[in-house]
Amino acid sequence: MIERRFRRWRVVAAIAVAAGLAGCAAGPAPRPRERGPLAHYQMARMYFGQGKIPEALEEIDRSLELDDSLPQVHFYKGFIFWSLERWEEAARSFERAVAIHPYYTDARMYLATCYENLGRPDDALAELDEALHDRTYPYPEKIHLNKGLILFRQGRSGEALRELRRAVEIRPKYHRAHYEMAKVLESMGRGEEALEAFAAAAPGYEEDPGFHYRYGAALFRAGRREEAGKELRRAIELAPGSETAAKARDLLEVIG
Repeated sequence: MIERRFRRWRVVAAIAVAAGLAGCAAGPAPRPRERGPLAHYQMARMYFGQGKIPEALEEIDRSLELDDSLPQVHFYKGFIFWSLERWEEAARSFERAVAIHPYYTDARMYLATCYENLGRPDDALAELDEALHDRTYPYPEKIHLNKGLILFRQGRSGEALRELRRAVEIRPKYHRAHYEMAKVLESMGRGEEALEAFAAAAPGYEEDPGFHYRYGAALFRAGRREEAGKELRRAIELAPGSETAAKARDLLEVIG
């Protein structure tokens, strides 16, 4: 009897000791794991996608408080401000991104748009020139397009045309560049060349009523009335109740 009680006591004691050791090994309950800078960055992206701008900016700032050296976080902060047309704040963030990573070409391109909107076109063009130094960037034609647009808005049509031609040399089916080239050529009174550019751009603008109206008007000025009528009717078909359609109808009445 005594031996049986002793054996039972040893079993109970062993269980108690094991439980105590387990408790000591576990220690206090673990604290929740704190988010790192990239986790806050991803939260910012999620919030921005949901249209929650203040929350997105809060998460970006939390990320930067933890690590100020991540260029993509500065870029995204700039992008949020850029989308709100808060050009000065956007420019500061893009500047920080390229200071950390000089070949952050997308940041330079957005920075150029900020500078232009801040009335600093020469600084904008300088940023795009810097962007062209990045030989690894897969879309240099976009840089040339943006340079062309800024130059054209500055009234520097010849330089703009050179940049747009460079864009289509790099990417022959770059429809946007062909369209912008057509506008520049029209402004220079070079109607036949403009029509060639319109024709090259057309495959990329099949559903754009504004393009069809503008192409139709250019054809009309060149005396190509039948082709003009086709383009103008397409503009009306795509946007029947719009101002573009009204202008197209007016021009069709002149064509007869």
